[in-house]
Amino acid sequence: HHQHQHQHQQQPQQRQQASLPNAEEQQKRAAREAVAAKLAGLAAEKQVPEDVQLAAVSTISRLGQANSLLGFLAKEQRTTVVKAATVELSRHPEVCQQQADLLAQLLGHSDPSIRLAAIHACGEVGSKS
Repeated sequence: HHQHQHQHQQQPQQRQQASLPNAEEQQKRAAREAVAAKLAGLAAEKQVPEDVQLAAVSTISRLGQANSLLGFLAKEQRTTVVKAATVELSRHPEVCQQQADLLAQLLGHSDPSIRLAAIHACGEVGSKS
């Protein structure tokens, strides 16, 4: 019986080791989220130069944090920035699905290039599911 207890003690240790890389992944993911959110918070401000906003949009997309792109889709943003954010959003179909209402609004945008980008993003949703 004593031996059985000893085996029981070993198992949780093994399980812990297996989840270590996972914890590291979570930390990295959390860091990417934090960076993307901070970048979006700073760059989505209207007074930020256009080139900085566009760089932020592509960086956020590369970080895989498409949810942080949503601030760049606001009506008051520059057309070029909204378009870039929409194009990047289309690379992340799972976020496009969650933001279908937002994309639907963009379909009514006054700028044809944004309408086109929104159609493309909506198309990505359809092709993946």
